[in-house]
Amino acid sequence: MTDKDTDDKPAFFVSRRGRKVGMHEVDLGGIDIDSEAPEDKATQPAEPPKRSKVPKSSKSVQREKRTWTKKKTIVLAVVLALLALPLVAAELVTAEYKRGVSSAKRDLASLVSSTVLPAQKKTTVSADQIRTIANKVNDTVGHMCRGGFLDNAASLYPRANVALRDCKATQSRYASLATNLYALELQARYLERVDALVKPVATPITDEFAVIGAQQSAWQTAADGVSKLSPPSTMKSAHDDLTKHMSAAAAAWSKLNTANNAQDAAAFQEAEKALASEYEAIRQTSLLFSAVLSDTQAKINASYSELK
Repeated sequence: MTDKDTDDKPAFFVSRRGRKVGMHEVDLGGIDIDSEAPEDKATQPAEPPKRSKVPKSSKSVQREKRTWTKKKTIVLAVVLALLALPLVAAELVTAEYKRGVSSAKRDLASLVSSTVLPAQKKTTVSADQIRTIANKVNDTVGHMCRGGFLDNAASLYPRANVALRDCKATQSRYASLATNLYALELQARYLERVDALVKPVATPITDEFAVIGAQQSAWQTAADGVSKLSPPSTMKSAHDDLTKHMSAAAAAWSKLNTANNAQDAAAFQEAEKALASEYEAIRQTSLLFSAVLSDTQAKINASYSELK
């Protein structure tokens, strides 16, 4: 085949569809060289079909819900417990202090009705009875406001701290009552000893044949016994007066005995006047002792009134 024959044959090319197309069949006027050729969807690889999701069974969903809810509940419970723990501790401490105050009031009311009131109906109340009452009040003080760790815990929480202060204030009033009762017990015990020494000799003599010498000896023994007593500090002044006048009365009895033995009427009368004067002085000291007792009893009444 010559070059001429080749030039005479029409040119052609194979289209995307595999058909031979001659150049004379192509409309070159509508071709935009810069634009991309439209894609032939037939030549593009097919996308793999999408798999549809298989719905989970209701049991699986419920299991997931239960697992999630259980975990959430546990976490929530732990958080709430941690948040509530200080509040619970504060309320427990507060309740403990309030319970101590209430219990103390009940104990005091029971003590008054069972011990104090019956004792007041008697002519005298012994020192031992007063001490029993004081010990019971003091025991009540010891069971209030426990102290130690509880007080340390109370300092961390405002409500518990207020309850602690209230309990301490009430405890202080109970302690004051116990202190005054113990003071009264000491005073009563001292006066019981004084009474045992003075009463036998202070009784007026009705026997005209009584031996003056025996009376003088008895008064001297009583005066010595009183001087050896240790009074409470509140009765020290009255004790000193009593000791002085007891010794003076013993001395008057001695003078009376001497005048009687000497048959000295003037000296005897002078000794009698001195003895009567000392008797009156001794009686006045009893008023001093009564004033001290009244002051202590007033303090006890005041302390008790605050606790009603």
